[in-house]
Amino acid sequence: MSTDECTIRAVTFDLWETLLFERNGASARRAGARCRNLAQALNSFGFRVSVEEMSVAISETISLMMTVWETNRDVACIDQIRLIIKKASKDSLELKREWINRLVFAYNSSVREIPPYLNPEALKALEDLKKRHKSIGLICNMD
Repeated sequence: MSTDECTIRAVTFDLWETLLFERNGASARRAGARCRNLAQALNSFGFRVSVEEMSVAISETISLMMTVWETNRDVACIDQIRLIIKKASKDSLELKREWINRLVFAYNSSVREIPPYLNPEALKALEDLKKRHKSIGLICNMD
């Protein structure tokens, strides 16, 4: 194998806990916003659920997802939402296609409301890769 064949042309990074970090309880505040946003979305569709009930549903769903995450696999965003709705409704609510965009937005918008901060070491690495004209890929499970 020649040197040219071993040249690194691209580097991928996992977004969370590599490039972006949490601080000052942002994760807990974001979880609260996520519960509020999902509850509001479901309430707008005529299904009454409180923020507290949504919080319990999300906690129960995270427990289920932990078993998947422990196998180094992930659960797609829409599948996470399906599981949360199943828990929140006690399996009485069918997710409707026309609700999906609104629910995904509600689920993910908490990141815009309470943003993480950029890892200062990552910034240096990204700038170095840019100077060397390397392609950069990001891996993230948020839609």
